[in-house]
Amino acid sequence: MSSKNAVDVIIDGKIFTLSGFESDAYLQKIASYLNTKITEYKKDDVYRRQNRDFQHALLEINIADDYFKAKKQADMLENDVEEKDKQIYDLRHELIALQVKLDTLTKENADYNKRVVEYQKRLIKIETMMENSVSAPVSVETTVEDAVEEKPKKTRVRKTTVKKETVETPLEIMAKEASVDEEEKPKKRTRRTTKKTDTPVEE
Repeated sequence: MSSKNAVDVIIDGKIFTLSGFESDAYLQKIASYLNTKITEYKKDDVYRRQNRDFQHALLEINIADDYFKAKKQADMLENDVEEKDKQIYDLRHELIALQVKLDTLTKENADYNKRVVEYQKRLIKIETMMENSVSAPVSVETTVEDAVEEKPKKTRVRKTTVKKETVETPLEIMAKEASVDEEEKPKKRTRRTTKKTDTPVEE
């Protein structure tokens, strides 16, 4: 724990001893501020005509007014700082999220490039195989004599007859059945009979 400082300062022409945990420079700054305010009010005729107690009270009121104005400004600045800190915090988190996304996209891009290289290698291999197959000579083993001996085969054409189906009407079907029945009936035998006639015999 730091020790107290004791500093002799001059306020309104009088020597005062100020003590505190603050530095000597800070305590001298307080004395300088009070001297500035006293000098400022001594220039006012209304202030000079007042008694000593009223002058001290008026000086204290103005010092308090300066304090609250400074405190209000300090609070506003503190709020601004907190808002800025919050924005910085959000931006840091957003930056981290973007960094993670960038790393993911970079990895995906590397994978895609790797696949593209593999596909290019396959394509070159296929093109090389196609070029080799096109440029390879075709071997012909058949001679001219073999070609002459080979006779063209005759192609036989078979004629096929298409049966035309006829659709019978009901009347035709009935007439057909009737003719079949007539043929199946037994034919009646016709007997030839001779009539005997009694002729008188002449004696």
